[in-house]
Amino acid sequence: MKIVSKDIIKNVFYPYAPYETFYEFEDWEINKYLKFLLFINDNKKKITNSEFVKSNFWEKLSSSKFTGVSNKYLLVKSAGRLSTSPAVTYHFDTRFDNNFVTKAKFLFRNLKVLYTYFNRWNMENMSIKKEIKRLTSIYPNLNLPKNHEDFMKYYPQRYVDHLEAIQIIKPDQKDNYLEIGPGACVNVALQISLRKIKKTYLVDLPEQISFGYSFLSIFFENKLKIGLPHEVNAGNIDNFDIVFLLPFQTDLIPNKEIDLAMNNSSFQEMDLITVNNYIGLLEKKLKDKGQFISVNQIEAHYIKDNKIENWKLSKFDVSKHDLGFINTRDLTLKTRKFKQILLNCILK
Repeated sequence: MKIVSKDIIKNVFYPYAPYETFYEFEDWEINKYLKFLLFINDNKKKITNSEFVKSNFWEKLSSSKFTGVSNKYLLVKSAGRLSTSPAVTYHFDTRFDNNFVTKAKFLFRNLKVLYTYFNRWNMENMSIKKEIKRLTSIYPNLNLPKNHEDFMKYYPQRYVDHLEAIQIIKPDQKDNYLEIGPGACVNVALQISLRKIKKTYLVDLPEQISFGYSFLSIFFENKLKIGLPHEVNAGNIDNFDIVFLLPFQTDLIPNKEIDLAMNNSSFQEMDLITVNNYIGLLEKKLKDKGQFISVNQIEAHYIKDNKIENWKLSKFDVSKHDLGFINTRDLTLKTRKFKQILLNCILK
């Protein structure tokens, strides 16, 4: 064991997990998390050696995420940001120091924090309303779930992005749902709310699962039975409404039973070989004429050679749909390469 320099955490890890979310849980929930974390530690080799975990970019992402447990509270440090999640560095500095230069530094830092809080307030109270108005101008017959206000309460930023896909793809009934890389699980909650899905399989890396599980538990008020990877096996998997799986556990997903599969913005963070391994997995798990929806960059600016034209989709009938809402947002256009497209893929 050794102490890690705070400069390393700030400069290297911070950009990939800038938010902290605290939860107050009951004893059984804390115990569940502790068992999950122990399960991850015991299966490190299986996780890292999986054919679905090959990305140097993801190594940086996973290094930045933490889950902490006390006797009463759970802390998740991640990229997930509920309305109540403060940014790690957005705290006022109240230390006292007689040195004038140091006092000046504290003053300017706190002014910057104040400005950041104002921008956050503006985004969540004003900009989101403008974004919904802009979305409505692009899709006049805007389709919203009945629990729209619940999404706006918990995670409005990501939710509004996910709304665009359901304007393009009809939210018809699908019984068995699979999402690869669900992350914060906002899209998962949206799909379940719209389609009344009976069974949901979620495949993700362990660092992501902590936030996603917590969000779904709170959002659905524990009305759905959710299984974490350490709880699920071939004998009991049917007992859960929602199942979280690590990449090495995908054999637990039944073949030829998935009606709908989705990936939102994580294929663009993987090596090309990993993306194509997942596409091969979808071919096995989807029913005949099963549907796969991808919302990703046409050309990933994180990963070299990861372009949609290099994805092995020959066993699917593919239609492409422009994302006029996401692709016209200034904050989204980080680089010229950053242009997303929706692929509606039907298994032949």
